[in-house]
Amino acid sequence: MTSVAADPNYRNKGIGTALLRKLLNEFRMVGTDLVTLHCPAEAVHAKRIYDKLGFEIRAYHMKKRL
Repeated sequence: MTSVAADPNYRNKGIGTALLRKLLNEFRMVGTDLVTLHCPAEAVHAKRIYDKLGFEIRAYHMKKRL
């Protein structure tokens, strides 16, 4: 598993979006046809970027503390 992140001090400057666009382009160039990711529910900034780049929710991972 690999993590990709931009420093929170640099949010809202387009860095995360540019990084992911470049990464997705690299995947396309080598023939990748599906990319999946995991995003914690608390990561609302990341979720906005994923929405903007066309990612779709395909499942829910749920938990319950007892």
